[in-house]
Amino acid sequence: MATRLLGARLNLLSARAVFNVRDKELSDGGGLLLRCSGARAAWIFRYTSATGKRREMGLGACVRHNTRAAGESLALARDLAAKQRALLASDPPLDPMAMLRTKLHRENRPRRRTPHRALGYGEVPAFLRALRGQPGVAARCLEFTILTAARTGESIGAQWSEFDLDGALWTVPAERMKAGEPHTVHLPERPLAILGELRVLGSPLVFPSARDVSRPLSNMAMLALLKRMKRHDITVHGFRSSFSTWANETAAARPDVIEACLAHRESDKIRAAYNRAQFAGERRGLLEAWADYLDGREPASNVIALTGAKAA
Repeated sequence: MATRLLGARLNLLSARAVFNVRDKELSDGGGLLLRCSGARAAWIFRYTSATGKRREMGLGACVRHNTRAAGESLALARDLAAKQRALLASDPPLDPMAMLRTKLHRENRPRRRTPHRALGYGEVPAFLRALRGQPGVAARCLEFTILTAARTGESIGAQWSEFDLDGALWTVPAERMKAGEPHTVHLPERPLAILGELRVLGSPLVFPSARDVSRPLSNMAMLALLKRMKRHDITVHGFRSSFSTWANETAAARPDVIEACLAHRESDKIRAAYNRAQFAGERRGLLEAWADYLDGREPASNVIALTGAKAA
């Protein structure tokens, strides 16, 4: 099958075709497919393993808000598909899915620390519906934290000066990030609505304390909220694991994009800079897909099941 993929016609799609397609599956050749459902689209690599098993591997969301973005997404998908074909053509042949599972397992081995108790991602939509019935700043902060896959400290310390509401961007400065580097979060519709609700509080802080609006919400406030909701079985940080597992197991995005959304430290600084520059559209698409999933709207594709990544 590797020989068949290598000999297949390639580059069958145009940027305009990628931009215009709706509710259809298109082939670019060589195993690369574009699967669309309405406005949402995902890149898929279809191949047959050495054991004869037919497989599909998610290569991430297709970003296509204009023709130029569609062309860039197409070029990136072609590069990724070429890498998978190279694995299949190696001697001995390597299975791309097996290689990815090995990578995820190696990068997410249990560490010597108490794990953060997390909900299975299938339970998060129901929890979020219950959370939206809770009043107060802590409830809105927790909802915002879940939707943006942020850490507790990043959310409770958020200041209005960090937000570009017109551009739907939140840039957390380096001094407030665990990795010591600025982190940009692309905000879907619901987090923006939460910000709109809190703007009237008149504080430089987005999530101020109820006792003193010049001080941030306590780092225990969201945990106390969970206890009031009788959810002693989970932690705030655990929702990052729920997000990571959902994104990996549903192939909502490539692993590098998922790690970028979680603001995990990248050991290779050159690669990290490349990731920040190149993944903007995919990171936005991933958080929008997460928000849609939590609201009960299905993503364009759930094609493979992978071992979930653990968040830190």
